[in-house]
Amino acid sequence: MLVNLNETKAKEDKDTKIKIMAYANELFARSGFDGVSVRDIAQAADVNVASINYHFKNKLNLFHNIFEYNYRWMEEAVREIGTGETLDTGSMSSKLFNIFSQNGHSLINSFNLILNEHLSPPQDSLSREGEPFGPPGNQVLLNVITREVGEEVSLEDREWAMRMIFSNIFHNAVMVNTEYLKRKCAGEPWMEDRVKEKNMKKMAEAIVNSIKN
Repeated sequence: MLVNLNETKAKEDKDTKIKIMAYANELFARSGFDGVSVRDIAQAADVNVASINYHFKNKLNLFHNIFEYNYRWMEEAVREIGTGETLDTGSMSSKLFNIFSQNGHSLINSFNLILNEHLSPPQDSLSREGEPFGPPGNQVLLNVITREVGEEVSLEDREWAMRMIFSNIFHNAVMVNTEYLKRKCAGEPWMEDRVKEKNMKKMAEAIVNSIKN
């Protein structure tokens, strides 16, 4: 099972490659790709620059490795929540929001790569022939929605509901992890964890209800 990069730093993981990614994950999220040097990462992770070059060749390749690692970790985390539990879509969405909002560095870096053209990996590495690409663990959430609404609701509508729920979860999880909102909205009721979880649950229930009718 993959290690959560956001927790690795505190555990002082002995795997040098994972340790480098864990510290870089935090630095990139805080300062952006261009605001962090390989030397900054080496100093934070207490390794030498040669070690980073050995494992990743360069900073951009390190960033791409972090994206792929975070995606796979999130996919595993979603699968773990949705497998073996009889959750409704609202409860599942609330749990998913907790995962993503508590791992803000990973989510912010994922969106930085997607939204910045100069960070895009080579075209050949983007090819996932035979493997549809979407939100991590999207099939798990789709299965939960299907269990709730039944297969008589079209697959198109069920997939739409899945995408809309993930979009809302990602948007809110990114926003609540930005320093601006943390400072600007500190103390406001909607920033409380219980309120955010409740809102995610209500949002998912409303989306599912819309395709039932």
